[in-house]
Amino acid sequence: MGRNGDHEPELGPELAPVQINLARPKTPVTARLVESRSCMNGRSASFVRHWSIDLTGSGLEGTFRAGQAFGVLAPGLNEKGKPHNVRLYSIACPTWGEDGEGRIISTTVKRVLDERKPQRNTDDKNDHSLFVGVCSNYMCDIKEGAEVLITGPAGKR
Repeated sequence: MGRNGDHEPELGPELAPVQINLARPKTPVTARLVESRSCMNGRSASFVRHWSIDLTGSGLEGTFRAGQAFGVLAPGLNEKGKPHNVRLYSIACPTWGEDGEGRIISTTVKRVLDERKPQRNTDDKNDHSLFVGVCSNYMCDIKEGAEVLITGPAGKR
């Protein structure tokens, strides 16, 4: 039933249209890392960093909305000799960005370090070597001022 007891369906909030996929994995844009700082106060088994990226000149300024994500392409090739897949990271800033103009967006990155665990029947059950996440470690290791390949916006809401 509707709000007044009638049989009209409830309508949700009207959401503004958003732009998506302006920069795709095959055609990423170059942005600049302007801040990379630890988010951890005290002791923790995790390593988490706050990451701010300047989109100025990329064509993506002001296009991201809260609730969307952007992609990061780590350099190098995977075990099959192909470029690494894009990794998506949620926007951790308001729609107007860290700078109030939508030019600087941010996210948080958790460094992935884990012991290998068999995922498929063909995986070696005795391999307990260290697994190091490709993109999260790239993002945690690069220095402020470095150029980063970005895709997005991703996500309709």
